Amino acid sequence: MNILLLGADARTHCLAWKLNQSKNVDRLYSFPGNPGIFSVSERTDIQDDSFESIYLFCMRKDIDVVVPGPEKYLVEGIYDYLNSKGINVFGPSEEAAKLEGSKAYAKEFMKKYDIPTADFRVFDDYKKMKEYLKKADYPLVIKADGLAAGKGVKVCYEYGEAKSHIKRFKDILSIDGVRGRFVIEEFMLGKEASLLLFVDGENFSQMIYTRDHKRALDNDKGENTGGMGAISNPFINDSIKEYIYQNIVKNTIRGIKEEELEYKGVIYIGIMLDDFKARVVEYNVRFGDPETQVILPLMKNDLGEVIQKTIDKKLDAVELNWYKDEAVCVVLASKGYPAQYEKNKAITIDAEKISS
Repeated sequence: MNILLLGADARTHCLAWKLNQSKNVDRLYSFPGNPGIFSVSERTDIQDDSFESIYLFCMRKDIDVVVPGPEKYLVEGIYDYLNSKGINVFGPSEEAAKLEGSKAYAKEFMKKYDIPTADFRVFDDYKKMKEYLKKADYPLVIKADGLAAGKGVKVCYEYGEAKSHIKRFKDILSIDGVRGRFVIEEFMLGKEASLLLFVDGENFSQMIYTRDHKRALDNDKGENTGGMGAISNPFINDSIKEYIYQNIVKNTIRGIKEEELEYKGVIYIGIMLDDFKARVVEYNVRFGDPETQVILPLMKNDLGEVIQKTIDKKLDAVELNWYKDEAVCVVLASKGYPAQYEKNKAITIDAEKISS
């Protein structure tokens, strides 16, 4: 099997590292990649990230499966485009990718399929939203509807703060896809956990639990990010795990089936836990970053084989097995992240010391 991996981040590096070990992968290419990714995969001659350029490369190199790392490709419809031309994509269709691409769509999906989540309201009228915020109970959470790389969410503790941030999201934050639509939801207290599943549209296979830490700076004093680090297997008692399985996992899969969503990839479920219940914070439609960096090193299975079984809708034949070790990921981010931050800085890493 020949695979083209799309991405240039640490998650994509981890995917390349794992796929490079696969007995089921003959050639592994990456685009746009980075020096770490190219240490375990081949460079491409793709000139830009248009779907046509990606397709033409796939035809030249007999690519069997395209594996997108970041959500952007999936939300913009690469699954539909390449599938229509006979090339498999590990991921969901554009319609299914709205589970991540639109927070409003995801919340309505949860409501429809009895998936526990925070109470919410959706607004696309700026004035009506401001009137609601004047009378609302605080704290609450404001979420820009489109993709924001983990940075379109703000917890607000009073009206003045909320008013300031919706103006910031509306007028300043330059994020494709937001379009002035917002979700206002109840603030949930507790600890977060992440649960990822392989999904083939009919069957699913559950990975280990992880916990990511989203706030920048020491002692969580900074803004929300896509994730500053992660740990494997945070403590979650068995009764809560059973509740998650029965009410969140099974209902999510039921919803995917009943909505007839094309889905052959990974779904990430962000969950808020307290002493008595678990509720969904968000869906992602791909491997999480930085969760992937603590999941794949602990997975015994051949990732190439799991991807092939997912594409073939044969996940019921897959039993995931795990090492008994634990894993920790720490993100090193440039100064100023996630706002304006320094870019194009050279980093020198001794790979042998890291791996030893």
